[in-house]
Amino acid sequence: MALGNATYGGGGGRILTVEERELLIQNTAELIARFEREREEIEKRQKEAEQQNRDKLKARESAVEMRAALVRLTPGSPQGWKKSDTPWSWSKPLSSIAYFTLNDGSKWVRTEHVDGFHMMMPWPNFNGWDEALPATVGTPDVQLGGYRIEKVAHAVAYMREHGNWGLVGGWRDVMGKHK
Repeated sequence: MALGNATYGGGGGRILTVEERELLIQNTAELIARFEREREEIEKRQKEAEQQNRDKLKARESAVEMRAALVRLTPGSPQGWKKSDTPWSWSKPLSSIAYFTLNDGSKWVRTEHVDGFHMMMPWPNFNGWDEALPATVGTPDVQLGGYRIEKVAHAVAYMREHGNWGLVGGWRDVMGKHK
């Protein structure tokens, strides 16, 4: 009974070439040495590819860290990055704002904090602002002076349903039309 085609590499190996079959008969040690060199070359290429992947990953992580550092910069930082043009020093520079006028006449601005969360700020500030909006919009943050928004889509949906959608854009663009 035949044992099947001659292969190298176990169950998932490859069929030996005619030359390799001849070498198997004439010089088995040389054939094994050739297979070892092939294996070493494959392992070398795999290690090089893994190192390239690690280098790419490290470069990406470095870029992400640099970008995150830029985002965390506060207005007036020594690096000279642009200050937020909103009245709130913690507002993320160059981020958009949204302006809303509710049916009760109150006016609100949605802005982004430098730490990445959003706030709904009364504009202008008024007594009782912290009881003016439901939990759907957010949670009052007395220290910052507005509502900390958990889900921006829910907050914006409430503001649109209970008032007039204002504008979205930069502070100067939006507020220049609402002075």
